[in-house]
Amino acid sequence: MPRLALDCHKQVDEIHAWKERIGAAALVVCIVWVAANFAFSEQRDFHASRGPVAGVHQMWETQCNACHTPFAPIRSHSWQALFLGDVQASSQKCQTCHEGTTHHAGQHPELSCASCHREHRGRDASLVRLTDRDCTQCHNDLAGHHAKKPAFELTVSRFSAQGHPEFRSIKNDPGKLKFNHELHLRAGMAPGTGGGALMTLGKIPEPLRKRYRDQQSTKHDDAPVQLQCASCHQLDAGDLGLPGTRSAGAYMLPIAYENHCQACHPLTIERKGPDGLLTIPHRLEPNLIHDLMFNHFTAQAVRGQPGLLDRKVDRVLPGKLTNALDTTLREVIDKNVEHAEKDLYLSNRLCAECHYFDGKPVPQAVQAGKRPELQTAPTKVPPVWLQHAKFNHTAHRAMECAACHEAASRSKTHTDVLIPGRDNCVQCHGPTTSAGTPGARFACTQCHQYHNGDHAAQGIGAARRNPRAGHAIDAWIQAK
Repeated sequence: MPRLALDCHKQVDEIHAWKERIGAAALVVCIVWVAANFAFSEQRDFHASRGPVAGVHQMWETQCNACHTPFAPIRSHSWQALFLGDVQASSQKCQTCHEGTTHHAGQHPELSCASCHREHRGRDASLVRLTDRDCTQCHNDLAGHHAKKPAFELTVSRFSAQGHPEFRSIKNDPGKLKFNHELHLRAGMAPGTGGGALMTLGKIPEPLRKRYRDQQSTKHDDAPVQLQCASCHQLDAGDLGLPGTRSAGAYMLPIAYENHCQACHPLTIERKGPDGLLTIPHRLEPNLIHDLMFNHFTAQAVRGQPGLLDRKVDRVLPGKLTNALDTTLREVIDKNVEHAEKDLYLSNRLCAECHYFDGKPVPQAVQAGKRPELQTAPTKVPPVWLQHAKFNHTAHRAMECAACHEAASRSKTHTDVLIPGRDNCVQCHGPTTSAGTPGARFACTQCHQYHNGDHAAQGIGAARRNPRAGHAIDAWIQAK
């Protein structure tokens, strides 16, 4: 058996020699690297970076202090937050450019920006397309992350029929505007059993006819009007008339009487006489319509009374009225106005065809010689239905309207909610399965915005999306 010398631990073999040489060389390289960095480079923090920042922040890649506070953690989940500075210090730097509101007014706790928005993942990485776990860390148990008991679903784990609640924004229709989709999608809007004339292209006023003729294959004047979904529902894509604004076509433009209704539903009242055709401007309240019709029928009556304008009247003090019309003539005018108002508010062809009214019942509200005690009920048609999420119609342009709004062709009343619910969406948005789910994106951030979550459809940060104050260009570039 070989014996070891008693002083073997003092002897240096070749392996130990190389270890010492490599260690010394590494130390020298580190010292030279750091020294050269401080001596010759103005980008001293760059060599300590964890990786490239996103393209939107590329200008500040070499200026770590633009986002970081020395020796302060940036993530709320960091263990360093127990020993080092306030994690909100870096969030305050983020908010000098990105001032956004909280998610919900009663949320708890307040996370730092970097807890969800992770940098240094490469030029093409998105700071806003987050993983579901960033959302479900709170939404799996909202009762424990809210200052008071929330009035919404307490557990949301993922977008699926089992893990996501139904869309509460579409539980009912708050609108007060009568409309029959099924009728308007029939050729010629035929009223069905009981007769009634078809609406043909020739009955549409000439200035408006071309628009409807171009939408259908049969184009002669006797052809029934065939409306499509796009006849009324038009994307907000394109220049909206405001300087520097262009929409992406995510939502639909509001329905406007002048653009979508008046071709088939003119607000005209026909009465005998040379000026018997009276057109009522849309959006006038009943009291203003009363004044308009009184003036119209008064002018009509005066033209039928030779010498009425030359009749002498008693001089009156300023502000005092005199009756320049005969009582019998005034009664005729008042009666004409009353008949016209009843036509407007009681018949099924003018205002009452679409609108509800507040105030007295129409028969009691309309009386000869008096202004009607009526107000048009606010229509309250939601401009955006999914108030707590975002939706992009342009992204779904390859689909037929009926794929999501299949009940529209059968709907006969405005109280029918025709917006698709969760079960319709999960047919496409979910993991690819053998059952045929195509695997469209289904991450939380695909539909939901975090900031201003109470009113997500108002936009990123809503009214507070702009910075508190502007920056001079030099200060902005230097992140001061």
